[in-house]
Amino acid sequence: MRGYTLVETVIVIALAALMFLVLTSFFYGWNSLYEYQAARVATAGSAGEVIRRTGSLVRAADQVLASHSFSDATYASGSTTLVLALPSIAEDGATIGGAFDYAVVYATGTKVVLQVAPSAASSRAALTRQLTEHLFSLVFTYDDTSFPAVSKVGIDLVTRAMAKEQELASHRYEQVYLRN
Repeated sequence: MRGYTLVETVIVIALAALMFLVLTSFFYGWNSLYEYQAARVATAGSAGEVIRRTGSLVRAADQVLASHSFSDATYASGSTTLVLALPSIAEDGATIGGAFDYAVVYATGTKVVLQVAPSAASSRAALTRQLTEHLFSLVFTYDDTSFPAVSKVGIDLVTRAMAKEQELASHRYEQVYLRN
């Protein structure tokens, strides 16, 4: 009966170690790529969500308000806060004359928050939602210094995230006109 020699055993161990190193390197490379792509999607996706949601609210708005009191605080329109008066919507989708829902989009730290306060007659749901947690900067600009006269809102947004000690950023700018 013949067994394995010491040289054969050492060769098998060396080959197994080499295969382990190759697989580890391969896994690490794909993992790094995955983390990079996930951070890229998070920054671009959240920037798009903020622009899309804010743009749809601005287009539906009756006017930009100087300020409005919500249940938790009073918000004033400015460079990082946008307060809107939206026509209230009935169950059938028609607007309710003389009734308004109110929305605010504001930056707080690295987050952008949307809050909607509907009137009692409105079918629009009350809402408080975080739109992104990757905020770097948010600037609202207005085409008029008098908020009730504003017809165009500029939204300048930069989101960023870190992936493997590399900063990824997404910059979006859009001008949106009030339709009402």
